[in-house]
Amino acid sequence: ALLETNRRNAQWIHLQLRRSALAPSAWRLTVPVPLLDLVTLYVANDQGTWTSLSAGDTVANTGWPRPGLFPQFDLELSGKQVHDVYLRVRNFKNISLPIRLAPTQEREKQRNSEYLGMGILSGSLLVLIVWCAIQFVTFRNVIDGWYTLYTAFMTLSIVTATGLAAQYLWPLCPVWADLSYSVLAVIAVGSSLLCVRHLAALATRIVWFDRLLAIFGASSIASALLFWLTDRVTADNVSYFFFATGPLLGILATLLALRRKRPVGLWLLLAYLPQCLALVALLLQRFGLMPAFGCVVSDLRRSGPLWFPW
Repeated sequence: ALLETNRRNAQWIHLQLRRSALAPSAWRLTVPVPLLDLVTLYVANDQGTWTSLSAGDTVANTGWPRPGLFPQFDLELSGKQVHDVYLRVRNFKNISLPIRLAPTQEREKQRNSEYLGMGILSGSLLVLIVWCAIQFVTFRNVIDGWYTLYTAFMTLSIVTATGLAAQYLWPLCPVWADLSYSVLAVIAVGSSLLCVRHLAALATRIVWFDRLLAIFGASSIASALLFWLTDRVTADNVSYFFFATGPLLGILATLLALRRKRPVGLWLLLAYLPQCLALVALLLQRFGLMPAFGCVVSDLRRSGPLWFPW
């Protein structure tokens, strides 16, 4: 569901849970949204005493009930009675909030699979960084040096979008963990366009568009400062403009490269097509023409700028 929430007004969700006779008593409630500011679970024990557990960007990851990529809470559904569970959700903007409930043992298997997939992705990107660094040291080519820095930053952006960075790189810095999703994503948009501008090599044929890519990319990177200079809502609205426009400019640059029959054009098309599909899905969801798919669409928005023709 799409929750109308902000940091001043929290939304409450009431769940009534009762397990079947053959179901296990140990369950895990998961809110698979890495960028969620704060979610607090309230549950009563057998003596009727209410306890609360909190997780989210504004809480140090080490202080979560279960440190991880996104909020998770263990529940003990003993007996045949109905268990009342309350969730208080607070985020700086409206958000589509999926809630998953699964037996603890089953959820642990899913969790291991998630970490395995992200470990393979992160490991592949680290290998790419090392290979680029070796190329730079061997041939002393400035372009290889810049590309090494670029791939390192994009890797950092990807592990941030998936929640790995908040868990392993800055688990004790909730302020930065809260901002990093937006800050690194808008910088990634600008960095990606500047790299595409270099690969498309349009400066000799279409000078005005080449300059447009340069100005837009630099402006997107500079806009990250707004998260410290203005309020969060204003800065995020500006970032939306770059999120929406960046992939379109990337596709246009790709089509121009294809028109000139440059080999890199096909790779650019494969890189930017998923971004445009994600953008269309987000726009349809925003205007109510498409149902919300929870963290899938949310993660697409954050990780969309990160697709790149490696």
